[in-house]
Amino acid sequence: MDYVTPAELVEEAVQLGEKKAGLPVRDLLVRSILCGVLLSYATSLAWLVMTQGLPPIAGAIVFPVGFVMLVLLGFEMATGNFCLLPLGLAAGRVRMSDLLRNWGWVYLGNLMGAVFYALLFALVITKFGSVDGGPLAEQARVVAQNKTKYIHEVRIAKTAGSPLQEIWFDQTTVPFNYDLVAIIGNKGTGKSALADILG
Repeated sequence: MDYVTPAELVEEAVQLGEKKAGLPVRDLLVRSILCGVLLSYATSLAWLVMTQGLPPIAGAIVFPVGFVMLVLLGFEMATGNFCLLPLGLAAGRVRMSDLLRNWGWVYLGNLMGAVFYALLFALVITKFGSVDGGPLAEQARVVAQNKTKYIHEVRIAKTAGSPLQEIWFDQTTVPFNYDLVAIIGNKGTGKSALADILG
């Protein structure tokens, strides 16, 4: 067979949670600090792409590269451990003390790595405080001020004076869920048009 059954997938996740729970503090810290640095680097790389005048989707394509790298390198990310270790706990193969120890050290390491990279990033883009940081600093400011904002809905209307006779999408409101948005539909139903509007 060339597929994994759900039971096999859960068993692999439990084994991985058990392995992570048994890692020594030194390994947890090194792997989690490097994870924080790599995720921060991927974020700044996405910002760099966006400051080049490319559409936001270009930055969204670049960011997962860093995420894939940290997974392949076996780094420790708090959010992944928040998923895997409770599975091991539920299966009776991870003790609560090991789970809490892991979460604490990994969260601390992720934070340390991210803060370290942020300091280096700020020093580099401002040339050690001698310039204002340019477009990258502006992008960081925009993100910091809008980290909890999301698009509630999109209202679509035909431009006044348009010579087009079609009324497709005219006077339409498309509501969005703040947690997750997936645009699905058959060919020709407007998925690409909606993505172009969101730009």
